[in-house]
This record gives sequence, structure tokens and C-alpha cells, in this order.
Amino acid sequence: MTSTASEPSEASMGQCSLPGDSLKPSIFTKIIHREVPAKILYEDELVISFLGLPQNRVTPVQFLVVPKKQLATLEEANSCDEAALGRMFTVASLVAKQQGVTNGYRLVINNGNDAASEPSEASMGQCSLPGDSRKPSIFTKIIRREVPAKILYEDELVISFLGLPQNRVTPVQFLVVPKKQLATLEEANSCDEAALGRMFTVASLVAKQQGVTNGYRLVINNGNDAGQEVPHLHIHVFAGQPMSWPPGTD
Repeated sequence: MTSTASEPSEASMGQCSLPGDSLKPSIFTKIIHREVPAKILYEDELVISFLGLPQNRVTPVQFLVVPKKQLATLEEANSCDEAALGRMFTVASLVAKQQGVTNGYRLVINNGNDAASEPSEASMGQCSLPGDSRKPSIFTKIIRREVPAKILYEDELVISFLGLPQNRVTPVQFLVVPKKQLATLEEANSCDEAALGRMFTVASLVAKQQGVTNGYRLVINNGNDAGQEVPHLHIHVFAGQPMSWPPGTD
């Protein structure tokens, strides 16, 4: 029988609070406060999106999505932050569309030292379930226990499990998947932000359970150009060794 981890709660994930006044503002916080200039692409009460420096671009279209609350890493996030973390996904989709992206994109979150994180901040319709006519993805079959997998965490919104050993490229590697079968972020809407935000906090929880202590990288391949293979939105979490930045485009 497979055991699953318990759902993160305020007691386990931390109390709801804003960062202390003693926290040194990051470059992103200075952009939010308009102390540093940037080309703003989107802004609301929870998140902001802007273009990065031209010299740092590795693809023709490249931008950042940042929560307004200054979180150094996902380990500082708790259940109170899931709304903002989930909003980052839907804003990424919105801004990508505004930037003329039509064939997919990749979302990368560098979290901690091994992931080559640089700035001290965590950065990335109608409500309905997918129609019954949709062909179940391999991940949906895992959720239904029709396909075996090593489950690391499960709650009402998301599931996390180990990938196939032959697909691993780092010593620690697992997936976090929303239970609602969204092919890409373009199918998500505001109703999905709770699940999308939960994916972040679950990634942090499972990484800790897997013994990760020095950072990890989260990758979302969204669409054809990004190399997405399974038509069910998911996060790849890579850890256990130092990684370089930028990650490249292949």
C-alpha cells in the first residue's frame, strides 16, 4: 500500500505574514516600488510581470513573473501565498499571449543555490472540469490508480510522484501535477489558481521530504516549442546537484 504525505497546513507551512521591515529589498521589490526602471507588462495586487535585461535574454521572447510579496525561496511560502503563486501561472499565460507566443513556452523557477537562483525572490474563463470526452492523460491514469507510480504526496488538488528512472537527469527528480487535467496553462483560469499555487508549496514540501537542502529547479514545459510531451500541465522538479544558468533552450 502506498502512503501519502499529509496536506500542508498553516501550522506546518508557517503563519500568514508579510516580510519583516528588516528584509533588504530585492531588485524586484525595487521595480515594484518604481525605484528601479523596468518595462512592466502586467501588474495587479498580487503579482507583477516585466521584461528582463536584454543582455540576459536567451530566447526572442523572455519575461519574468514575480509575486509582490518578497519570498526569497519557496521555503518561505505557506498556504496564504498560494493565491499569489497560482496567479503567477495565469499571468504567465496572459503575458505570453500578449507577447505573441502561439506555439508554447517554458517556465523555469530557480529556487536556491543549486538551481543557480540569483535575485532573492521566488519568481514565475468559466470554472469547470475537463469534459468527459477528453482522453485521460497518463497522469490522470496515475491519479485514478490505473497506472502504477510511486506517490510522494496527494491531496484534493494536486499529486506528486516519482518519474520513470530512465528519464531522470538529476539525483532527485519528481513531478507535481494538478488533478484537473489541463493540457496547458492556456486552459487555466482564475478558478484554477488555488491548485496552481498549491503546486508550488507541494514542490517545496516534497523536496524537503526527499532530503533536498541546497535548492532545486522547477521546470514547466508548456506547449510544443517548450518540448511538452504529456498533454497534462505539470512541474518537473530537479535537485541533488549544482545546475548552471541560463539553462539553455534545448
